[in-house]
Amino acid sequence: MNKVDCVIVGHNTGSFQDFIAGRKFMSQWNGAYRDAQINSLLLNGRRISYMDFSTRPGNKWIPPRHR
Repeated sequence: MNKVDCVIVGHNTGSFQDFIAGRKFMSQWNGAYRDAQINSLLLNGRRISYMDFSTRPGNKWIPPRHR
């Protein structure tokens, strides 16, 4: 049986795409969009939170031609 080394606990932000869009709208007034950019990665033209990236099965994020 496999043992768990660590557990990542995070908060739920709902749809990350909606979250990013809301922050981008406010980017000229505050640094929230820049913070969201720093705390996510751009993959296949979309921003993905590190939490979403780390909790998905390995090749779900990899386009078929690169598998």
